[in-house]
Amino acid sequence: MSKKNFFADRTEGIPFSGTLKIEKRISEMRQSGIDVITFMKKADTPQHVKDAAKKFLDSPRAASYTDVAGLLELREAIAEKLERENAIDADPLSEIMVTVGGKQAIFTATLATINPGDEVLIQDPTWVSYQQCVRLAGGVPVPVPLLEEEDYRTSHKLIERSITPKTKMIVICSPNNPTGSMLDKEDCEHIADIARRNDLLILTDESYENFVYDGSKHYSVASFSDMKERTITVHSTSKIYHMPGWRIGWVTANKEIMRRMLAIQSQTITCPTSFAQAGAVAALSKPLGLGDMPINEVVRQYEEKRNVMVNALNKIPGISCVVPRGGFMAFPNVSKLGMSSLETCEFLLEKAKVATTPGIVFGRQGEGHLRFIYSSPIEEIEKGLDRVRIALEGISHKLETHAAV
Repeated sequence: MSKKNFFADRTEGIPFSGTLKIEKRISEMRQSGIDVITFMKKADTPQHVKDAAKKFLDSPRAASYTDVAGLLELREAIAEKLERENAIDADPLSEIMVTVGGKQAIFTATLATINPGDEVLIQDPTWVSYQQCVRLAGGVPVPVPLLEEEDYRTSHKLIERSITPKTKMIVICSPNNPTGSMLDKEDCEHIADIARRNDLLILTDESYENFVYDGSKHYSVASFSDMKERTITVHSTSKIYHMPGWRIGWVTANKEIMRRMLAIQSQTITCPTSFAQAGAVAALSKPLGLGDMPINEVVRQYEEKRNVMVNALNKIPGISCVVPRGGFMAFPNVSKLGMSSLETCEFLLEKAKVATTPGIVFGRQGEGHLRFIYSSPIEEIEKGLDRVRIALEGISHKLETHAAV
């Protein structure tokens, strides 16, 4: 072996995605004939989206690169969507870029704005890749705790306490993955005020924006006064349209940030896949989501699934679950079971053949929790949680006996 170091220092400590590692394990189990419940079974991509992609694929345009920023008709559709649903006025010619999923948008935005040593405030727990994108850019991720006793609400006071002269950006995911917490209007106003006073950027991931419950409303930070110029907003087609494999997202930012992101995109991926972009144009043209259902009906059904899952989890001894306000995941506390989140995840996968994600992969604050998805039909959710209850009966009995003593 060569004495030279063949590896880039920036890759040290960057783990394989914790969520994708679980998915790989599930795939291997299913290939060996094991019936694993993931709670992730979804309806198909809307038919008119697939038809649009097929039609484009049969046209001469499919063989060519698109503009680096993406198909103009898609950027125009995105601009209309942003104005209609997010109260964001974005120029499709200079302030919108189509990306290979929301993840690439986040990574490119981070590369374009974060210098080595810059500190980036990130909710904890939250999606696994924000911290790693910051690290790969040379930045320093700084966790800001989301507290279970406060229903995981983002605390502007904890954000304020975390700011130092090196702080450059705040990353927000609302609705939050994995807790399902959301920013309400007051939260957005507080965060906007902090960003203005401290001259900070905001990177906001709004991939779950459609999945809001109990009469709540999603707010985009970029729509608040004087925030458009300092906010980078990321959206994706993966969730409400069930297009994760299509890998189409987009990012909205001011012209100077966008110019730098476009330069990075031109030197890396060139452009997203042309016919997948054509499918995204169709997706934005109709208010239809998973399985050709009206989006409001999709959300109604998911709220019902949420209620079934949370109610069932809270009836299992040793488990307690805060009611998520958005997204399609629950984040129950399982610390009373006496195992780490990874051990509990492994136990349920082996004993119950039920797949969850250990809370520790979402940050230190996630330890003692598991992430459950609730996108499957209610019958499968009930079947899976029944397996969980049965698998934990022995452990739960020990807990009850110990408590009685």
